[in-house]
Amino acid sequence: MRRIFSRRHRNSDSGPSRPSQSSTSGLGNNRRSLDHFRHDRSPARSFIGDETYHLSDSLLDNPNSELNLDNADDGYNDATSVESAPLSESDTLFLTNQERLSLQPTFQENFSLYLPFLIRRLRYERMYEHSDLASSQETVASVAEKYSVLDQPTHNYNEKRRMILVHEFMKNSNLVFISMESFTLYRELRSLKKEKQAEMATKYQSKGLALPLFKIESHSYLRLDDGADVIFHKYLELPSTQMNSNSGSANPVASPTYKFCTVHIKTYTNLKRFTFTFNPQDGRTSPFKVILFQHNFKPIADFNYKNTRFRIFGNSLINFGLAPNLKLLIIDKDKPSLCDKVFDKPQFKLSSIVRRRRSSAVDPSAPNSRRGSSVGRRRSSAVSINSNCIGEEECIAPDENFNSVGEAEDEEGVETDPLKMANPYPDKSNPLLKYDQNQYLLLNKTFVSNEVPPFGSFQDVVCYAKDFSLLPKKFKEQGRFEIYQDSSRFVPGVNMDANNSLDMDTLVLCCINLAIRDMVVKRNSKISSNMEAINRYNYMGASIYASPGPGLLGGL
Repeated sequence: MRRIFSRRHRNSDSGPSRPSQSSTSGLGNNRRSLDHFRHDRSPARSFIGDETYHLSDSLLDNPNSELNLDNADDGYNDATSVESAPLSESDTLFLTNQERLSLQPTFQENFSLYLPFLIRRLRYERMYEHSDLASSQETVASVAEKYSVLDQPTHNYNEKRRMILVHEFMKNSNLVFISMESFTLYRELRSLKKEKQAEMATKYQSKGLALPLFKIESHSYLRLDDGADVIFHKYLELPSTQMNSNSGSANPVASPTYKFCTVHIKTYTNLKRFTFTFNPQDGRTSPFKVILFQHNFKPIADFNYKNTRFRIFGNSLINFGLAPNLKLLIIDKDKPSLCDKVFDKPQFKLSSIVRRRRSSAVDPSAPNSRRGSSVGRRRSSAVSINSNCIGEEECIAPDENFNSVGEAEDEEGVETDPLKMANPYPDKSNPLLKYDQNQYLLLNKTFVSNEVPPFGSFQDVVCYAKDFSLLPKKFKEQGRFEIYQDSSRFVPGVNMDANNSLDMDTLVLCCINLAIRDMVVKRNSKISSNMEAINRYNYMGASIYASPGPGLLGGL
């Protein structure tokens, strides 16, 4: 079986010796030397660590080519490889092709083993191979050192957490578990009798085991308490050791959850704004907010958290099917984000219209009256709509507090923090808000990071389940969310299946990604009900979705 990538170990003093000329003379004229082969394949070679990867030229030239790892031809004869038989047969040094298409156990290993990132990186280097922008001294290690995730170096994230999203059929709610083991134990406890169930639940839940991490409350048409669109209820351990002493005498038996995060969504023509309000009750973290902007016509949703620019890459409004993958990316430093420039957008006020009508009624015939000036403003705004406002959300007369590019002027009293603005909105000079003829393509390479691999991902159950069924169950697995956690923050001796093993940053990123996924599911369920389609996603199950081929972005 031919392979795209072939790994060859370099000779060392203790390794096997190179075959002599006499031993290779019987192979015929078609036998090429190793040096000639290296010289011939040099454009498609990339060094990562002490290993050499060879990639097919057809994949590098065609960004939309599919990754057929079993039938692809790399033009390389296996007889010419110099390999060690003991090392080649070892299972600890080689990964299968399927394992390399998924996120690796540590974040640092993705720089050298995650196959979609390697292909994307090779194409990026080959594009600038003969350009002045290319840096010949730049390596994977130097690229990793340039970035910090959540104010921490990338090598600190040595633990990959895999959380499970489950739908409870009878109560029509979604539950989040910290691991598959926790979900299995919770399901076994629920199958016991009530007398035995209460006894065993108290025993395990006091340790944070067999307990959901979150309960997601959302509705397709109605708003929840306080006008929230989505609410994440966090479960408390029994007895509660993380309950704030100033929060009152809350009985964890009668009220085992509290509102950890509330999500408010505001819809514009081109954007949706998500405002996440976190209210942790651990006694150490004060309430805070996170603002996210999702583009309605491009598959991106950007937000900033702890000096890190994140992007959720996935489904957009115009895609009627549900993409089963959502990737949590770290935006490159040379690429724009929807959160780069934000200003306080003036809101519509009915009192301004009433005030304008009253002022125009004083002297309507006066040439310098407010009525005449308002007509002039309307004419000027109409001209701007025809000339400069194609594809923009709104075109209104610029405020005197903003300059020509929409940035707030440096004046006293002008708010610059988006979290303190009444109506934050991306600046109109942002290139992501401008019209692009390729903005409707899901496989747009401009939205994907080329220097850093994904930091997390959400996969629908149809992507990995072998015995998937559309029949309803009491507890039905919907998908799983993978993300990396800083191993230096672990409490010594903590159980990895316990809810208290997660830090605050992991909980925040989990809520943000699952809120985007919940919004995408609700939107597609509305579309499928209106179009009377049967192969759309809903809360009961999922149909088989024809996702993009596993090319540059299909296996992202």
